[in-house]
Amino acid sequence: MRHYIILFFALALGVFCGTTRGYAVEIAPQPCDPNYWTTLKERAWMEAEREIMQNQNLIFKPDSVLEYTCFDKYVSHGAKWLGDIFVHTYYFGKQIIKRGEHPHAQEIALQLVVTNALKEYLKGSFQYKFFAERSPLLRNPPGITNSFPITDATTMKSYSCKVMKEVWKAAKCINFIDGEPFKISDGLHPFITLKPGPEGGETVPGYDVFGDVRKWPEYCDDPIKGQEWVDANKIAINENDMKYKFEKPLKKAYEDVRKMVEPGSCVGTLETGVMVILSGTKEQVVDNVCTNPGCTYLLDGKINQTSSKSTRRGSCR
Repeated sequence: MRHYIILFFALALGVFCGTTRGYAVEIAPQPCDPNYWTTLKERAWMEAEREIMQNQNLIFKPDSVLEYTCFDKYVSHGAKWLGDIFVHTYYFGKQIIKRGEHPHAQEIALQLVVTNALKEYLKGSFQYKFFAERSPLLRNPPGITNSFPITDATTMKSYSCKVMKEVWKAAKCINFIDGEPFKISDGLHPFITLKPGPEGGETVPGYDVFGDVRKWPEYCDDPIKGQEWVDANKIAINENDMKYKFEKPLKKAYEDVRKMVEPGSCVGTLETGVMVILSGTKEQVVDNVCTNPGCTYLLDGKINQTSSKSTRRGSCR
């Protein structure tokens, strides 16, 4: 009897272990394909990188207000007239400090304390021309493109400044892609070069041709090369099912969608599932819509006056 009990438990344990082992080899359906995630990631990289580049191109570093207001000339003007009020005054009798002969003369003091410091500041932070080097390249460039050379306070010239007027006038006339030089640097290019379709057209160069377009300001790290855009785009569009096996090639899906949204190309209709009754009749037809802009759904044939349910169909025209 004891042997039968041991045998019974041995069989039960074997069945239990066999069942457990059999269940363990079953793999649950994968809810997320990592290759599909890779295509999304590459597309997101291209979108983000283009936005960063264009933001840095079109929202460029502002110029110095000290340049726009000709502060150097204002200091020179002050050196000419303020001295007669303060250190060079004759109000108390004899002039104690004479102009140009004393190290504490008004023009020399302003030169040492203000103008020399202004030169170093503008040279270090605003050494480029106005609009981040764009001013001489505009269709309507301002006559003055930067504040250099700086007017010394020791020249004691009267104040005269029209920089802000010219810069403001030029700024109001700046257009998107203003002139030939900016077609490369400021253009919103496609990710890779777009070639003419079956209906013709022109080739539109992409970032595979231009690469990294950042110049003002310059890019921080190594520039992004054109081939990087090509590689990312191949993964993003899953070229030749290289990462993910679609039901049909993604390029073909894009072409099918394009046909349905191309203006004026009335390729087909979509049924809405709604039955409509034609005005002035009892005829019921299936409602349809046209996906292409400029197309209208029109029924074919004559109105059916004898039956409420019609089999008439139409087309987009």
